Amino acid sequence: MQHTSIPAQLPIRIPNLLLPHSSINPHFWACIACDQYTHAPQYWNALYSHIGEAPSTAKLIVPEAYLSTQKDEDFEKINKLSKTYLESGVLTSMSNTAVLVKRQTSAGIRTGIVMEIDLSQYRLDPTQDGRIFATEKVVPSRIETRVKARKHSILDLSHTLVLYNDAHGKITRMLEPATYSTPLYDVSLYGDGGNIKGYSLKPHIVANVFDSWYRESIQIGRATYFLVGDGNHSLVAAKNVWEERGASMNDPHRWALVELVNLFDEGLPILPIHRITTVSLGLSTIKDSFGMRVLKKIEHDKRISIRLVDTPTTYGESCLYLLLFGKCYQICIESMDIASMIEYVDSILLSELPSDFVVDFVHDATDVWKHAFSHPQLPQVICPSIEKSSLFWLKERGTLLPRKCFSLGQDRDKRYYFELRSLA
Repeated sequence: MQHTSIPAQLPIRIPNLLLPHSSINPHFWACIACDQYTHAPQYWNALYSHIGEAPSTAKLIVPEAYLSTQKDEDFEKINKLSKTYLESGVLTSMSNTAVLVKRQTSAGIRTGIVMEIDLSQYRLDPTQDGRIFATEKVVPSRIETRVKARKHSILDLSHTLVLYNDAHGKITRMLEPATYSTPLYDVSLYGDGGNIKGYSLKPHIVANVFDSWYRESIQIGRATYFLVGDGNHSLVAAKNVWEERGASMNDPHRWALVELVNLFDEGLPILPIHRITTVSLGLSTIKDSFGMRVLKKIEHDKRISIRLVDTPTTYGESCLYLLLFGKCYQICIESMDIASMIEYVDSILLSELPSDFVVDFVHDATDVWKHAFSHPQLPQVICPSIEKSSLFWLKERGTLLPRKCFSLGQDRDKRYYFELRSLA
C-alpha cells in the first residue's frame, strides 16, 4: 500500500493503520504503556481481571512488572493471538491514514499525531548524523526482552512519544479542523487515564503542514530533527531487529509507529523523576549505616555545597535535595549541569546500596516526602526539573541525559496503546 509523500528531508511518513473493529469495546482495547507501574503488579493484575475475555492490546504486550516471570512461550502466545485478531475481524484497516489524537490528562489536553518514523535515522548518540535522537540513556538489560517481543510480533503497537519543535503550535493549529468531524474513537481510559479521541487526517493535508513547518524551520534556523521523549527502549529494540533482518530499506521493520507531539504543547508537562530507596529486610543498623555512608560521601566531595534547609516550596534546575534522618539537605554541585548532577547522585546511591535495598523512581515530590517521613533513616532524593526548551539545547551540546531523568507527565498520563500497524 502506498504512503503519501512527506518532504524527503523528514524521517516520517503516514501509516497504514489497523484499528479495532466497531464491534470491539474500545475501553477494554486500550492499554497503558508496558513500562508503567513496573513495581505495582497489582495494577496489571486488576487490569487483566477487568478486561476478562475481551480483545485488548494488553494481551499483545508483556508488562515490565512481569519480566521476572516472563518466558519465551509468552511471546509465542502473543504472536498467535495477533494472527487471530487479524484473521477474525477484530482489526480493521485504514490505509494511508494519520490520526490526530486529543488526550485528556491530569495536566490538560495533549495533542499528538500518529505517524511512522524511519528507524534508519534514529540515533542514541546525539553527536552522530541523523534525524531522530534519543534524549536519555537506555538500560541494556531492558532491551533484550523488547527485542524478543519485536522479533516474534507481526504487529507494531506503540507507546512512543516523539517530540518536535514548534513553539507557536502551528502544526496542530493547522490540523485542528479535523476535530470538527466525528472521531474515529472516543474512549474513557482505564486507571484514571482520562479520555482519548482520535480523528482521521487527510494525508495530503498532513504532508502540506509538515512541508510548511520544515520550510519555515529552515528559514528561521529552528531544529527540524525529532527527539524521543518516551519509548527509547522500544525504538532501540525495533532498530536492532531491523538491522538483524538485513537493514533493507524496503523492510516494514524499518519503520516504527509513534505519536508525534509538540514539545511546547500545553498538555505536555516535563516532570522530574525522583529517587527513593526501600529495604526488604528492616534492620535499623543497616539503614543507619547506608544513610550515613551516603551523607559522608557527599560531604567529603569538595565540589559540593551542602546545607540544611527548611522544606523547599519550589525545585529548580540548580540543586538536589537529600532527605535523610528527618532533615532536608540542599546539594548544589559546582560546574555540573543537570545530567551530571543526576548521574552523580545515582552513582552514590548505587555504589553504597546494600544488596537488600532497591532504588525506585517517582514523579511527585510529595511522595518522596511521605516516604522520607516513614523511612527517615533511608536516603531519598528530590531531583531538579528540566526546562522544556533545554531538551533541544542539550542535544545541540551533544548531551544524552541519564536514564530516568524526566517524565512526560504522571504514570497514568502516559500513552495508551490503541492504533497498530502490520509488520508482515
